[in-house]
This record gives sequence, structure tokens and C-alpha cells, in this order.
Amino acid sequence: MQFGGHETFPLREGWLHKGLALIESDPRAFEDEHVADQLGVGRNMAKSIRHWLVACGLAEAHVFELRLTALGKGVWENDRYFLSSTTWWLMHIELATNKEHAYSWWWFFNNFTADRFEKPTAVEALRRHLSFVKNRIPKDETLLRDVGCMLACYSRAIPALREDPEDSRHSPLIELGLLDHHRESGQYRVHREAKNVSHAVLAYAILRGFERTGSESQRSILLDSLARLECGPAHTLCLSAETLFETIEAASARSKKPFVKIDGLAGQREVKLSQASLEAILASALAESREESHVA
Repeated sequence: MQFGGHETFPLREGWLHKGLALIESDPRAFEDEHVADQLGVGRNMAKSIRHWLVACGLAEAHVFELRLTALGKGVWENDRYFLSSTTWWLMHIELATNKEHAYSWWWFFNNFTADRFEKPTAVEALRRHLSFVKNRIPKDETLLRDVGCMLACYSRAIPALREDPEDSRHSPLIELGLLDHHRESGQYRVHREAKNVSHAVLAYAILRGFERTGSESQRSILLDSLARLECGPAHTLCLSAETLFETIEAASARSKKPFVKIDGLAGQREVKLSQASLEAILASALAESREESHVA
């Protein structure tokens, strides 16, 4: 359970590419005291980049080095400049299900149910949650910074801020359209509408939910149960049971070989997955990333 590894910096444009490139050239580079110079950023930013690489499931820490995961290698081979929205959906799914390295992200998407809220409300809700599951609760300042960083990663400002579209401080996760921040009232709003995601991303989100909850061999589940599944697609993609159904149906209609289908009538809808492995589904999603990044 980690708080603050991001050094209060939201995930920025170009950071994951820089980090992957550095690990590719030297897996021990992040242990070097001059790594910030190699990345061309400040010292705390270098620590933040390392954190984001691990939290997004792209790299794993080993003795004296970082090693790329299968996801990290796949992204490097298919969309190393992170141009595809599919790649960013994969990054988000990893963050929203990573209880160890992105606890506030996991908590927010899996446990926090308010659709409209202010930042202090979310911080207090996280503090109450931790009081039930943890003996030692981090300081309120730590929780405020962590929740603030999480919200800054996703929330689109309304009215829009006047800023340079090339500003590297902009978090690419904002483009997923999950949160709005109404600046005048200070209120945040979660978008529960159906999401325009590929079938491979949707299947990956489902299987990631099964895996995170220890039921990776499962291949069918009632729609209502899937909507409640911790780390499942309804939580990670901010969907209700009905918009989860709409998202699955729309993704199926666009796919020639769907990984997911729905059988049954309302009330007894069952979601069925193909026997494809998580690795095969990830490979399909990464192939989509490669195609989208070439178009971009």
C-alpha cells in the first residue's frame, strides 16, 4: 500500500516513453544518482517517472534495476510514443487495479461511489476507508496530496483553462473522459456513460478483474455481478450496469472476432468470454495500439 511515490506530479505527456527508453538502454539507470540528467528532468520528477512506470504495470523493480514487464515490452514494440488511446486505456486499467503501488487510484475507482463531490469529501472518505482496513493511517496532508494528484490525472477543467496545447504538464489520462472539474464550484463529476473502447480493451479489463480477485480461470459471469466485481470493467471504466451492457454491445458490434458476448434477457444477462488467455487478449489490444499510433 503506497502513497506519494509520484512526488505529487500527475502523469505527464512523454514521461512513460522516456522511462521505457531509459530502461531499454540500461535497466540499472534508475539507480544512478544522475538519472534525472539522463531523463532531462528534475530529481523529484525522475522519482515520479520511476513510480509511474511501476504503477502502470510497465516495469518491475528487481535488485539494482528495473525490468520491463510483458506489458512494458509490448507497449515499447507497438506504441512506444503512447499515441494510441488504447494504450492509455491499458495504463488506466493497470492504475485502477494496482492496490500495491496506486492505492488511492484503486480505492477511488473501486470503492468511492459518489458521482458528484468536492476534493475534501473524497479525502475524508479515503481516511474513513483506511480507518477500517489499516492500523496506521497516513497524515491528512499525505492523503490530500495523493487524492489531489489522482484527480489532476483525470479531471478536465470546466470552463477549460487557457493553456498551450503542447504543454507537457497535461496528463494524457484526461483524454479518457472519466472526470470533469467545475472550477467555479470546485465540484468534480464522474462520467458513467458508455465508453468507446475496443473489444480487446474491454476483455482485458474483465480478465484483469478476474485475475486481481483470484478467479482468473473464470469465463462467465452474470452482468449484474460483473458490474459489482472489484477491479472489473464497471469500476475501472466508470460504468453502471446498464452502460456496461451498452459498452459490451457496442464493442461486440465493431469487432470481427469478439472476445466477449452477452447471452440471456434482462435480469439474467450472462457475460461470456472466449478461452483466449490474458496474454492473447493483451497482444490483440497492443496490435490495435500499433495500428492507431501509425494512423496518428
